[in-house]
Order: sequence, then structure tokens, then C-alpha cells
Amino acid sequence: MPIMTVGTGRALIYSGVVVWDPSQPTTDGDLLPDHWYRSDSGLWQDAGITPAAAGGDPVGRWEDLTVVANKPTRQTVPGVGTVVRFDGTNDFLQGAFTAGGALTQPFTVFAVAALDAVAVNDGSNHLISDSDDVVSRLIAGVNASTTPDKWYVYAGVVRVGNASNSNWNIWTIRHWGVLSRFWHNGIIEVSADAGVQNADGLTIGAAFDGTALWDGDIAEYIIYDSDLSDADKNQVGNYLVAGRATLSYADI
Repeated sequence: MPIMTVGTGRALIYSGVVVWDPSQPTTDGDLLPDHWYRSDSGLWQDAGITPAAAGGDPVGRWEDLTVVANKPTRQTVPGVGTVVRFDGTNDFLQGAFTAGGALTQPFTVFAVAALDAVAVNDGSNHLISDSDDVVSRLIAGVNASTTPDKWYVYAGVVRVGNASNSNWNIWTIRHWGVLSRFWHNGIIEVSADAGVQNADGLTIGAAFDGTALWDGDIAEYIIYDSDLSDADKNQVGNYLVAGRATLSYADI
């Protein structure tokens, strides 16, 4: 299914008719995202005055996430489109949620990201996301305590999945204590307790303290403060893969 730009941005279309994007309620649960970070929207070079509109522009603000120095950059990747690129050295964005409010389990997270090939099995942790403090954690990324490195999630308990890679991937995570689940491109990797921690803020591209830096690209990150049905997860997953030729997604 192709995409087009309409209204708020990317949208699923079929035969020229707009089908759905996350600005509309999900079909099954009638839900809207609490937090939605799109690499083709909400990017600023500074605190919100100068748009980061061109390739190579520094990104100092992504919706409600900001940074003063060590900014990632806006880039374009064939087969994916606009992305935010993190250099793995010091780039990350962080902030308390200014819209949508704090998370309360259960909540569902979607991430579209690619780890740089040089960071695969380099002996370091690399996080797509975390919360903005040590009290509550919201982690998705690479765990280097295993050989080879493996994807993992954490909200109080470490749960490790399959070996990491440098492909473009879609991660779907349900944080809900013993009912936590972690899907990779729609395929289940983890079905176990990942902890009961929540979050009132977010770090993209690192741990809350600026360590475990993501070395690679992030295209989109969505949080629903709810347990989405499998049908709704698939609706979001198919939206995320639409028009991105290097991604794949299998319905849950």
C-alpha cells in the first residue's frame, strides 16, 4: 500500500483514497497516540524558531524533546525517507512529556530505526529510547552483555530477544508487567515480564543519562498509552512500513 502526504503528513492510501494515519483514531479501539515523533514533522534546529527542513540540518528539538548541543541531524535515506541521524558519540534528545501526559501501564510503543553496521557487535549498549530519569525506565535497544549483541526491552526487568543487525526494523512493544510483549517486524521475540515501570518523559537516542548512545537512524516513534489490540497494532505497523521499501512487517 503506498503513502501520500495529506493533512498531518504520511498516510496509508489505497487506490488514491486515504485510508488511515495516526492522527485518526484506530479502527478497533478508537485510540489516538499520546506521543508521536515523525522525522518528517516537528523538527527544529533550535528551541522552536528555525525549522530543520533540509538534509544535514541540526535537530535541536523534536516535538517536546530538546537538546542544546550535540544535535543529531536530519537526513534522507533511500527506501525510507526522512530520518533523524544519531552519531553514537554524543547525540540525543530528551524532555518531559508536554502533551499526552505521563504513561501508565499498559502502553504500546512503536519504533522505526536502523543501527549503523559499525555498531553491531561493538561491545556497547545502544538505546533507541529511555525515559528522562532513573526512577522509571522505557528502554528499547541493543544489549551488549550477550554475544552476539541482542535486541532488548526493559521497564524494570531486562528481556532479551534475537541478535541485532543493521537493517531497518519496526519494533512493537507492549509494556504491561507479566503480559509484556516485544515484536520485531511483527514477529514475536519476547513474551515475559519486562517490569512495571512507567515514564513521564522520554529520551531518544540514548539512556536517560546520555550513555548507551544510539549509533544510527530513527524515522518514527509512537506511543499509545493503552494496550492496543492486535488489529490496531497491525494498523499502525502497516502505516509505518507503507512507502518504506526497505522495511517489512508481518501482521501479528
